[in-house]
Amino acid sequence: TIAASISASCMADELRVRLQDAVRRRLPASGSAATHLSGGLDSSAISVLAARALRARGDTVHGYSIQARRRRDLDIIDGAPYVNVIAQSEENLRSVAVDALPFAELATGKVELCEPVLNHEDDPYERIASLAGAAGHGPILSGFGGDHLVSFNGRGDLSEYLLKLKWRRLARELEARKKQTGRSVWKTLAADIGTHMLPQTLSAGLRKKFGSDGPSVHSLADFMSDGTISTISAGPTTRQNRLALLNNGSISVGLELLARQAARHGTSYAFPFLDRNLMDYALRLPTEVFRVDGVGRWIFRQAMIGVLPESVRTNTRRLPLSPCKVLE
Repeated sequence: TIAASISASCMADELRVRLQDAVRRRLPASGSAATHLSGGLDSSAISVLAARALRARGDTVHGYSIQARRRRDLDIIDGAPYVNVIAQSEENLRSVAVDALPFAELATGKVELCEPVLNHEDDPYERIASLAGAAGHGPILSGFGGDHLVSFNGRGDLSEYLLKLKWRRLARELEARKKQTGRSVWKTLAADIGTHMLPQTLSAGLRKKFGSDGPSVHSLADFMSDGTISTISAGPTTRQNRLALLNNGSISVGLELLARQAARHGTSYAFPFLDRNLMDYALRLPTEVFRVDGVGRWIFRQAMIGVLPESVRTNTRRLPLSPCKVLE
């Protein structure tokens, strides 16, 4: 673990330096580079750091962004506004829009974007690999795996504070969570603490009744039928939950699927957030820096001060990726 005498600002600085190094080591020796750019924290950080690393030698970063074609009869929710902000922040960063799934079958209304099915014939990731391969861009730097550890959201922090009798911190975060969600303290306790400390059968009932950020998730498992990815069961500490995310199989499956896509188009992927030196440090970070005053991924947001535009750095809404449904 990291010494208690080390300040949060020092931890953020170290996290930023290690991510910078991880990005630099994965950039091509010459020529331009490519990234996935969703407008979220992880992909934006990688895109900006890559652009700054290549600026001195006069090369460009092409940020491939999954965006939906605008239609007058649809209010489309995606990361395009944040992508545009990122692209404008670095002079050598170019946004390359890639069509999301077709809209022909969708009725008039509001369309939200969600995770596409990897390797589907309409999968925009397949088109990213195709465009990057045709342009000779590679490897494509991806933010995949970032929120498993480096930009972890703090899942399990409240139950850990309870177990370790950290009453002041528990009270502070409960009050912040209450303001965010509008739930009472008792409902917050049931939803966010009970779900991490009770058996899974009971915690599932609490999540359904009170709502929660959900410790039981499947990640890419929705798209797999062979049981390669296991359900992530909640643990009462952030370290247990970080390890569960790393070990449930979603990373290895994602890497395999993306590698196959890239190979089909003569390119490859690189994953700075899975850098061993970076992950080793992130795993040692204390629970207190992951969520502060209700703001998740806090230490990573601090690390990105001066890197990301504030509208992106402070955005707490998780951005979806491709159209899947019409909102009523």
